[in-house]
Amino acid sequence: MPTPRETHPAAPALWRTTRLQAGVLALGLLAVPACDDDSEARACTTSEAAACLSRHEACLVAGGQPVCDACPAGEHPNTAGVCVAFTGTPMTQTFGPYDLAAGAEIESVCESWTLGNTEDIFVNAAELASDGGFHHSILFFVPEGFQDWPAGRWEDCYEKGFSEVQAAVAGGVLVASSTEVDGEMQQFPAGVAIRIPAGSRIIAALHLRNEGTTPLQTELRAAFHTVDAATVTTRLAPSQLVVPGLEIPTDKPSSFGGTCDLATAIGPTMAVKVHGFLPHLHPAATSLQVAVVGGPQDGRVLVELGPYEPVTLGFVFDPPVDLTGATGLSMRCNYDPALADAASWGHGHEEKCETLIYVDSPTAFAGFIGATERPAANADGDATWPCVVQPFAYPSVAP
Repeated sequence: MPTPRETHPAAPALWRTTRLQAGVLALGLLAVPACDDDSEARACTTSEAAACLSRHEACLVAGGQPVCDACPAGEHPNTAGVCVAFTGTPMTQTFGPYDLAAGAEIESVCESWTLGNTEDIFVNAAELASDGGFHHSILFFVPEGFQDWPAGRWEDCYEKGFSEVQAAVAGGVLVASSTEVDGEMQQFPAGVAIRIPAGSRIIAALHLRNEGTTPLQTELRAAFHTVDAATVTTRLAPSQLVVPGLEIPTDKPSSFGGTCDLATAIGPTMAVKVHGFLPHLHPAATSLQVAVVGGPQDGRVLVELGPYEPVTLGFVFDPPVDLTGATGLSMRCNYDPALADAASWGHGHEEKCETLIYVDSPTAFAGFIGATERPAANADGDATWPCVVQPFAYPSVAP
């Protein structure tokens, strides 16, 4: 069996809290197994490796404790927690370059990549890597010619007609990056894939910012690892929970959340299995939590992140979480403005509370918390708002 790469940097003796919580929750583990005093030479246990794998990371042992660490580009963690090369030939594309002066920001720019595919493509894993300066990136796929959106680079695309909801419904979300990271990898178990229909193109929606004191030239490199259609047993659909247009108080901690009634919007016999999450947070966030509401798993916490760190946040469930019998999902985000430099909060003082969700379901959904009503917060600064659920059949084109 190969050993973890020596190029992995030395890690602290304990997992970061955010990584440990996410891995434990994704696997339903109660605790990380205890280590023996003579554990320096030991390998990660099966459950420790699986917890890291849920975060698309390898498992190392440092200071006698398991540590999750990202694999180098072109590699992924196997079930033993070891980095190995992807199989098959990846589809690759570079977006950019972009020149950013010190302190400069490009709030929205889109780039188009026409695939020219005459057959469906099935993506089991996707990688993103940059030279820095990308606040976040979202890669969608849409039919060629959809909405006559321009080819090539499209400056100020959000202001000029690009819509994430339209792109997700017409095609889908392939991969997104966590906040302020230089790389991201999203991989699903064998047999699980995102289908890109024949005749598609990729739209990369990008937000860049150079927080350094010197000019920066950067680009975004994408690699999509495809699998044969005959091996695919599960085709994923994109869904979302979001508190849109959230502006947090600047003088005190606050909390925002609500419950999204999926059963009413989708139907009481909804067949939804959750395969993964990719949350999006900004520096003032102290936590993000997503939990099951109703049914036999009522109260089960699926995501527990915080406080904000500029690290990859995407993870998967294997096996997936079956929402049969549940009525919906709740989401809540907590904030402390003292943790954030106002200049780093994105557009104005707008914070983020949202997550992309990969589901196995004939009906995908977008849950908007506080989209229509925003009752006042209580004395502790906690606000609970109603959620409007927008269901949509997926895929919108013939499978």
